[in-house]
Amino acid sequence: MELLHARRVKIDFIRAERHARPMSGDGAAVTVGPKRRQADAARANNVLALSCLLYVVAPVAICAGIASAQAGLAASGKGTGNDHGDMNGNGSCRVNGNCDRTPIRAGNWLLVGEPGARSLSLLDCPSGQRLASAMLSQPLAAEPVLQPMLESVLEPGPGRGAPVAAAHGEDFPRAQAILRSGELLSLGLPSLRPLRSRALPTRADQVAVSAVDGGLMAVGGSGEEPLRIVDAKTLSDVHIYHPGHPAVVGALAVIPGRSSFIAGLAEPAAGAEVWELALDRNAPPVLKGLVHDYRMGESVPLPGRFTPRVSSVASPTAAFVPGAVPYEWLRIDTMGNATVLHLEVRREIARLPPAPEGGRWLAAAWQEAQARGWLVGVAGSHGLQVFESGSWRLTRALALSGPLLAIRSFGDNRSVLVAVGREQGVGLVVVDAQTLHGLDKAWVSGPAGRVRLLPSHDGRCMALIDSSGHWLAAVLQAE
Repeated sequence: MELLHARRVKIDFIRAERHARPMSGDGAAVTVGPKRRQADAARANNVLALSCLLYVVAPVAICAGIASAQAGLAASGKGTGNDHGDMNGNGSCRVNGNCDRTPIRAGNWLLVGEPGARSLSLLDCPSGQRLASAMLSQPLAAEPVLQPMLESVLEPGPGRGAPVAAAHGEDFPRAQAILRSGELLSLGLPSLRPLRSRALPTRADQVAVSAVDGGLMAVGGSGEEPLRIVDAKTLSDVHIYHPGHPAVVGALAVIPGRSSFIAGLAEPAAGAEVWELALDRNAPPVLKGLVHDYRMGESVPLPGRFTPRVSSVASPTAAFVPGAVPYEWLRIDTMGNATVLHLEVRREIARLPPAPEGGRWLAAAWQEAQARGWLVGVAGSHGLQVFESGSWRLTRALALSGPLLAIRSFGDNRSVLVAVGREQGVGLVVVDAQTLHGLDKAWVSGPAGRVRLLPSHDGRCMALIDSSGHWLAAVLQAE
C-alpha cells in the first residue's frame, strides 16, 4: 500500500500542474476540486498499470492488489481530489516514514456549505483537504457558521501559525446551521457530528455567532418573531424580538469589536431600520425618545443588553461589509446601492454613487498607516477605487485585468484579495493597501462563473469557492 500512496501523491501533483497555476510570490495554494474525480481516477489507473509493467521485481499479485485498492478508492469517492490524507492532514506520513500525528490547526478550518445544498464540509483552507463531511436531512437555508474559538479549548500551535484544538469537551467549538425545514443544528468540530437540534417557530435564513458568554447566536428570518438570540451551546432562546407586526431580517452580522450583532430589518408597515444589539451584560443603556444627539445622554435610558439601538435607513438592507473600525459599516441595499452607517451616531453619513442598472457594489475594508475606508468596485467592472473614510470621496483607482467577481479583506485589512475573471479561468490578485499595487497569486482554469472568497477560521487564509461549494484555490496572508 506504500507504493499506492506514493503513486497517488505524484498523480495529485500532475493534476495540480495541469488545472491550476500558481503565479509569482508566496502563499498561493492551488489544487483540483472533486468535480474531476472520475477523470483523475482513470488517469491514476493508467499510471498504476504502467508502474506494474516497469516494477519488475514486484510479484504480479502486488500489482493486482494495488490496482484493486485504487479502484475501490475511486468507487468510494476517497483518495482522489481533495480527499487525500487523514483527519489531521497526515496524508504523506506513509511516504516519508514520519507518522507523528500533527494536531489539526483550528485556525485553518474552512466550513463550506451552500444554501440549498444538503451537505457540509470542513476543509483545511490552504490545501483544500477535506477533514470531515456531513449529509443533512434537509437543504441548508443559510451559509453555516463556525463558533469563534474560546481560549479554554485552544493551545498554541507548533511553531508559527494558528492555535490547535486541545480537547473535545462541552466547550469545544461548534458549527451552526439552519435547514429549510426550520431546524437549527449544532455540530461538533472537527468531526461535524450532530450535537443538538431544535425546531424554530418561524422561518429563518440568517445566522451569526459571537463568543460572548461562551457563545451566543443571532437567528433571523421573517414573521412576528423575526429575530432571536440563542445560546450556542444549548440552542435555547435567550431573547426574542417582537416588532409588533411582521418583519424581515435581510442581513445579519457579528461585531467582535463592540460585542454586538447588527441586523437589517424591513417591515411592510414601517421604514427600514438597522438594529445594533449589545451582548455585554454591562452595556451602556439605550436612550429612547426625541434627542438631537445620542451621545449627550438625553431621553429615557433602557437596559443596554439586547435592547435595539435603532438606525433608520433609506432602504431595506441586503448585506453588511465591515469597515476598518467597528463603528463604520458599509450597508448594501436590495438595489445594490451602498451607504456608510455610523453606529455611534446611528445614521447613514455617506453614500456611494448609484450602481449601474442591474449592478451592485462589492467592497472590502481597507486600511493604511494614515487612512482607512473600503476598496470598492461594481461587480463585473474592470477596476477598483478607494472610498476613503472622513472625506467620503472615491480617490485612488486600480485597474483590473478582468471583470470583478469577488473581493474580501484579510484579517488586518492591510491586504485585500480580489477574484477577477480571465479568459478560460479565474485569477486571484492580492492588493496591498499601502501601495495599491496588485500582485497576481494564482490562476485557476475553468468557467469564470459565480465564485466567492471564504476566510478560514482565523482569517489568515482565503479560499476561492465555486457556486457548487467546491474549493478551487487558496491564498495565505503574508507574514
